Amino acid sequence: MEYVIIAALAVLVVLAVVSSVKHFKGQGGCCGGGGEIRPARNKLDGPVVTVMTVGIDGMKCEHCRNSIERALNGIEGVSARVDLHKKTVKVETDREVNADVIKKAVEKAGYHVTGIEVRKVENK
Repeated sequence: MEYVIIAALAVLVVLAVVSSVKHFKGQGGCCGGGGEIRPARNKLDGPVVTVMTVGIDGMKCEHCRNSIERALNGIEGVSARVDLHKKTVKVETDREVNADVIKKAVEKAGYHVTGIEVRKVENK
């Protein structure tokens, strides 16, 4: 009987460790998500005119990534892709989009913008 209890406890410990490792690698759901499908990246209508690199604090998992991508890709003329490991999002636009619009969308999704680097793209 003792072996059954010890085996059950060992299984629980292994599952907890696996879940924790996934969580700290940003592969699980820390805030109610996990396992959801990543939203499609917007296809821009024209050539890219601006590239922004946005630093974001508070992203930890796939759910966080999906929330931010959904918020930014909902803006007309914006295509966004989050990098969880760098804690940044790359935003490309095919028209003039003010950095404040990007910042407000991220903050409305529940995250904190730590900085925005804006680079204009020369199209020939």
